[in-house]
Amino acid sequence: MYMPLRKKVSVYAWTPPPPLLGCRGLKRLAPPAPASAQVFCIADTHLLPPHPESTRFIPRWLRMLPEQEALALYLRLSRELRRAFETGKEEMRRAAPALVVHLGDVAYGWEKGGMTHPLLAKEARECARELGALGSPFRVCIGNHDTGHARDDNPLFGKGVEICEKTFGQLYWSHETADALHVGIASPLLEYGGENDGKNPALLRKAAEQEAFLSDTLARHPHAPWILYLHRPFGLRAVAPRLRPHLPRLRAVVCGHLHRPALGNVIRTAARLRFPGHHPHESAYAHMMRKTTVCPSIAPLWCSGYGLLSLQMRHRRLRIRQEWLTAPRESDRLSTASLFRCLWAYLTVGEDESPAPGG
Repeated sequence: MYMPLRKKVSVYAWTPPPPLLGCRGLKRLAPPAPASAQVFCIADTHLLPPHPESTRFIPRWLRMLPEQEALALYLRLSRELRRAFETGKEEMRRAAPALVVHLGDVAYGWEKGGMTHPLLAKEARECARELGALGSPFRVCIGNHDTGHARDDNPLFGKGVEICEKTFGQLYWSHETADALHVGIASPLLEYGGENDGKNPALLRKAAEQEAFLSDTLARHPHAPWILYLHRPFGLRAVAPRLRPHLPRLRAVVCGHLHRPALGNVIRTAARLRFPGHHPHESAYAHMMRKTTVCPSIAPLWCSGYGLLSLQMRHRRLRIRQEWLTAPRESDRLSTASLFRCLWAYLTVGEDESPAPGG
């Protein structure tokens, strides 16, 4: 005779009793997991204009090659960067996530000038427009190639920040889902107002406003688990003490910049091995570093590229997954997809100059 099934929080199903063991046919099953919001992150698109105005527009670490060879590689790289972005965009369109976050370095801006060149600003605007048209809420965390060096000895940094605001809107933001609070900040402002000891009053005011926004947002959601998004995580030392009361609820720090997710393992290991001492400044920073996850680069630069990151909360547990897309053979054969070639070229040539805004 079948026993009546009771419908409670747990779900039960009937299985035939094993022989000689009596009636032990009830098996407890895990309740079905509720639907949860999925977040997709894309990072380091590094889009380039399809045609340079001059050879000076080509990044300096490509100009170490003969002129025609450098131009050919630039054109090929520009096409492959666009193709990688289109591939990632279509994958996110298919997934229809609850939130899309670009983790910075939208265009391949120069170390000093960022996106101050109009052709680079145009690429960034087009990227933002296309991602905003996916149908999901869309946010950006600007990076060092978007603004340029966050230092006073870089006169173009302020202009880069201004262009980013015009292109992407608010530079720091929050977004609520049913499972978590998502907070994004601008790491160039964080670094300028912190470790780089900037002096520009307008930029310092923006940095202070961002820090106040971060503290106030977390204070308004005292019980919600939260995830922090930014381009470079190393400037967090400046704000870590203010965030200390909220760190038990921190689920992850998601960043771009490093292109290779394996470097996230290096950051987490270094944070565990480093003795933080008793100073809250260092212990809070070490805690945040131990929560750091690096989003793979979508661009075939310093790595093979074609990577995304998805995040999903279930029962207050965060599931993070690297999404690797199929890269065409042409992209795999790019010299820029090699870590060692990129490192050798960068160390040999140094940082990029900024092309003049007119050409």
